[in-house]
Amino acid sequence: MRNFGLGNYASLFGMGGLGSTNSLYSQLSQYSSIKSGAYGKLTKAYYAKNSEHSKHSSGTSKKSDALNRFYESKTSDSIKALKSVETESNELVKAANKLTSSGKDGVFADEKGFNMDAAYDAVGKFVNEYNDTLKSLSGTGDASVRGSGNRMKQMTDIMKNSLSKVGISIGEDGRLSVSEENFKNADYRKLKSVFGGKNSYADIISGYASGIGSSARNAENRSAGGVYGSNGAYNSYYGGMYYNGYV
Repeated sequence: MRNFGLGNYASLFGMGGLGSTNSLYSQLSQYSSIKSGAYGKLTKAYYAKNSEHSKHSSGTSKKSDALNRFYESKTSDSIKALKSVETESNELVKAANKLTSSGKDGVFADEKGFNMDAAYDAVGKFVNEYNDTLKSLSGTGDASVRGSGNRMKQMTDIMKNSLSKVGISIGEDGRLSVSEENFKNADYRKLKSVFGGKNSYADIISGYASGIGSSARNAENRSAGGVYGSNGAYNSYYGGMYYNGYV
């Protein structure tokens, strides 16, 4: 007959030693809890609590997602407005450079070959691009970009008398308009002093338009990537944005 010692009893009943918890008693206790329903109540309470936490987390997550979509939308709108400013200001630079060019295709490059109709068309293009730039500036809330635009408008106000002598008037909203009759009746030299060559009004506005475009690019980088832009470059907000020799 097999001899059952203390070790055999410990093995039979799951006892790890005299000081250990008797697993048989433990199992009987658990069985009693299950039979009485206490275990089921505890289990339901546990899962109910976790379910409530899950709902709360889900609600918080939805709010967070909504906020993220809101800010992404605002950022997207801001960048679109800034890109519009950059595009329009670049077109203004091109229109101004067409007038100020001293090359053979320059509008005021040669008095003998001067074509009044071509000059009127080129100045009309310049006026339209100037007005389009102002319109694009009204669509952005960036202070630095709008500040650059305001400085351009201030320079135009300073040149008001000179502009009026060649048929250019300034509206209450700061936009320009050109009178064909007054423009074509103006003397070539007066026209050239305002629109042709270095230090003319058109040349000065070209410089301001370049500054507006630079401000818009810097603002785009700030909106897209904080201190470092979307292209990985460090965002310098002072790269010629505020400097202008005519201020």
